[in-house]
Amino acid sequence: MAGDVVNIKVCSPLKQRSDLTGKCHAICHYSYNLPLACINHNTTNLKDLMKKILILITIVAFSSCKSGPKKYDDNKGNDLVQVNDENEFKKYISLIPLLELPYVTSCENCCNHSELDDNDPLIRKFKPEGSSIVGLIQKNDERIVLLVTYPADQLVPSVKVYDPNGRLSDEMNFMTNLCGEDFEFLNRSQFIISKDLTFQTFDTAYYFKLDTASLEIIDTISTEITIKAFCIDGSGKLIEK
Repeated sequence: MAGDVVNIKVCSPLKQRSDLTGKCHAICHYSYNLPLACINHNTTNLKDLMKKILILITIVAFSSCKSGPKKYDDNKGNDLVQVNDENEFKKYISLIPLLELPYVTSCENCCNHSELDDNDPLIRKFKPEGSSIVGLIQKNDERIVLLVTYPADQLVPSVKVYDPNGRLSDEMNFMTNLCGEDFEFLNRSQFIISKDLTFQTFDTAYYFKLDTASLEIIDTISTEITIKAFCIDGSGKLIEK
């Protein structure tokens, strides 16, 4: 005879699987169909029945969570993955050509990208998402510095600094100001990477007076030049000079 279903949660399989603690095997929930209509509802008998159920639960829980727990050595697994990733990252970097410094580009003509196979598994795995690779700025025992671009109203150069194991230390976008002209206004940006790894931006804003009929420039009212310089510190961070 069908009866009420009593759901008894013994272990949480999702938690144990995600945490990989090894303290308890992942098991499903146990359901017991108790034909309550056939049970004598005498209070004493009911208490005895509940005791038997509790004993059964204890036995199942004890046998599931206590016997032969599997131990996981998370560190060894992580180390193996880390070593593999490090080796693959170095192979990925070896595919990228070194830039000739000083490197100069502008918002009107940015940038010459490296001819790389985008279907290469290493390129697909490590190339920053949404970017195009320009080239390697620096590679030594301390750091790896990469130049990429991102699409926007104009291409935006971005410098990525990695440690030798492929961990991203810092990144910074350059030439992010509007490049172009509006009525009686013109802006130009230039980005320069020097041999000593100084990253400089030159933003030049021209304000002028136009002849509204011929749209010819009558006079230049003012010119504003903003220069910023950045370098990489000992911890691999891009800081302003």
